[in-house]
Amino acid sequence: MTDNGHKKRIDEIKAETEEIRRQIMKLEFQHKKDIVEANREAAKADKRFNERQDNMQKHLDYITRLAGVTYEELDLLDEKLQKTGRYLTLPRERSTLS
Repeated sequence: MTDNGHKKRIDEIKAETEEIRRQIMKLEFQHKKDIVEANREAAKADKRFNERQDNMQKHLDYITRLAGVTYEELDLLDEKLQKTGRYLTLPRERSTLS
């Protein structure tokens, strides 16, 4: 190859290298942009979740005040219902008429 041919080949390699660098930079930028967007969406989801939790707690507080029941009484009632449910689901012998 002549010097001119070598120069052409070097210029082609430089151009290809620059194109690859440009593509890498573009992909890195898109990746960072995607991360920021995902974080933003996660923050929105967290905010919605917290708002729902607050609303449910306010509603539960309202219902307990309205019914005149404390959380402790609700816990005891829940425990009693859980025990009753377990008892009712136990297998039993069926009585037969003779």
